[in-house]
Amino acid sequence: MVAGSENLAFEDACFDLVVSYLSLVDIEHLDAAFAKARRVLKPGGAFLIANLSSINTAGEWQRGLLGHVRHYAADNYMEERQVRQRWAGVDIVNWHRPFSTYFSALLGHGFVLKSFHEPMPTGQWAGRKPKFQRVLNFVVMLWIKPT
Repeated sequence: MVAGSENLAFEDACFDLVVSYLSLVDIEHLDAAFAKARRVLKPGGAFLIANLSSINTAGEWQRGLLGHVRHYAADNYMEERQVRQRWAGVDIVNWHRPFSTYFSALLGHGFVLKSFHEPMPTGQWAGRKPKFQRVLNFVVMLWIKPT
């Protein structure tokens, strides 16, 4: 079955775990997606979210005249908006939302935050893309549906 997160055609309370991996930035109707995730989770079930950070979607890398990365410029952080991005030759539309939008919506749907991490690249990835050590790129959150 293929369906958008806003239209999950599953029974109520049928999953112990719902995972959202790099997809929240692609969803226009975030509140509907969270409502569906809560509906299909069993009481005590976990909603694991790994998403681009709101810092990541609020700005872009600025380059010097020779094309070298100079700094990261974030602007209008609190303004929810579509952000057109080019990544690996693909032109996509992401949704920028401040962290408070995600947290308020999840709390509003009755989820309880159990864990929040802001991982940075390690090992070979740290040296391969040093700019990812300079700006938070990714967040991982674990939310629980109360029993």
